[in-house]
Amino acid sequence: MPSMTARYDLAEGSHGTFFISSSTEKYAIDRIESKRALDLHEQIAQYQMIVDSIDEALKTLTDEERSFAEMRYFKQWSIRRTAEALGYSEKNIFVIRSRVMEKLTICLSNVIWSPVADRK
Repeated sequence: MPSMTARYDLAEGSHGTFFISSSTEKYAIDRIESKRALDLHEQIAQYQMIVDSIDEALKTLTDEERSFAEMRYFKQWSIRRTAEALGYSEKNIFVIRSRVMEKLTICLSNVIWSPVADRK
């Protein structure tokens, strides 16, 4: 079991210094820091799984769908600008959008958070 030690050092010309050393305190701090490090590694692993899942889901899209996703979601272009860049009407862009969202929803169903699922 961790313990505590104390000592008093008196040096000539000083009032002295009192030292307290607690291995219990060090032990507790080490445990807290270890827990934080473990939590951080767990979060990094979760984020990496999400990124990997998104990369794999994007591979299921056609070139046209991937271009749409890049312009609309990564570059944050408007529907009008995306339609013009791809050479489609806005109505056709919504059709492409529906296909993309359907495919991504299916591929990412294991990482998508749903408040409804949490209530069950």
